[in-house]
Amino acid sequence: MKMIFSLILTFLTLVFLPKVFAQSDADSQLPTGVKAYIECSGKITGNIQYSPEGKELAVASDMGIWLYDARNGAEVALLSGHNGDVLHIAYSPDGKMLASAGRDETVRLWNPKTGENLAILAGHDGLVNGVAFSPDGKTLVSGSGDATVRLWSVEKEQQIWFAKTPQAQQQGITDPIIREAFDLPPLPNKSPFEKLMFQWVLTVAYSPDGKTLASSGSSDGTIQLWDVETGKQLRTLKGHTEMVNTLAFSPDSTTLVSGSKDDSLRVWNPNTGSVLRKLSGHSNDIRSVVFSHDGKMLASGSKDSSVRLWDAKTWRFLPTLRGHYFGVRGASFSPDGKTVVSAADSRILFWDWKKLEKTQK
Repeated sequence: MKMIFSLILTFLTLVFLPKVFAQSDADSQLPTGVKAYIECSGKITGNIQYSPEGKELAVASDMGIWLYDARNGAEVALLSGHNGDVLHIAYSPDGKMLASAGRDETVRLWNPKTGENLAILAGHDGLVNGVAFSPDGKTLVSGSGDATVRLWSVEKEQQIWFAKTPQAQQQGITDPIIREAFDLPPLPNKSPFEKLMFQWVLTVAYSPDGKTLASSGSSDGTIQLWDVETGKQLRTLKGHTEMVNTLAFSPDSTTLVSGSKDDSLRVWNPNTGSVLRKLSGHSNDIRSVVFSHDGKMLASGSKDSSVRLWDAKTWRFLPTLRGHYFGVRGASFSPDGKTVVSAADSRILFWDWKKLEKTQK
């Protein structure tokens, strides 16, 4: 009878408690390698990120931005103000500011300590899918469904420049013969939505050396690199067969990694545009890629419900983290690299990946 009661209590706890920070694999029956978890209030609609000092977690959701204490899982605050889902977030390098990209076509700046909405950056004419700070925190890049990349001054709270994606520029050329002569892809013509998807910006990244921006998301699978100072396009990276959902520069800026709807990752030399490596292993869309702070590892989160860890020097497999029931929206390394957090649906998992590595060898 006691055993039956215990099982019922465990089930009710897992299902009905809204916020849990479980601490033991054995006691809480968590997946192997998971040392704790949080049930997020609301649905996770974007990425998850550790604050630079590692004490806090920020999560993009349909209710706003949830802030959690990374040490005990306690809710710290809910930053609300967007009219609709928050699709992406980014901490400034010093951790004093948080930027958010919204379905409401705005970028917002927040003070994560006080919860104050510091600024609303308006100008996009479509939902904003990605934001990223410059290494000095003085500028911010955003990418949108309006087919533009925009650079903003954080201090002046105004736009510095914007650039239309090549796909948007090419839309103006409608003659099939001219398009073929210039080696332009055929225009999609099945629906207005397909035409819009042809030129979307789904993801942006700011190189740690502060010189280059990367953007992608259009249905032709290409990646654009932009000069930060001038806003001019530097080069186009071609290799993916479907749209790219996520981008990340290595900490030394010598490598760019992309994750695509074609289920693969590609490793690029951003200075030459050459593909260094194609990484396979996921069985569905890749939604998130992130480097560890020391640049030695990469984590990729996928719609296949897993997070894969990679050695960023040899690109061999490290552990695969399996424990979510739904597609992974985002992943993040703790500053010391010992913990990986992953987010899917409304659950955040804390992984002791070294422990898991021992079991998978």
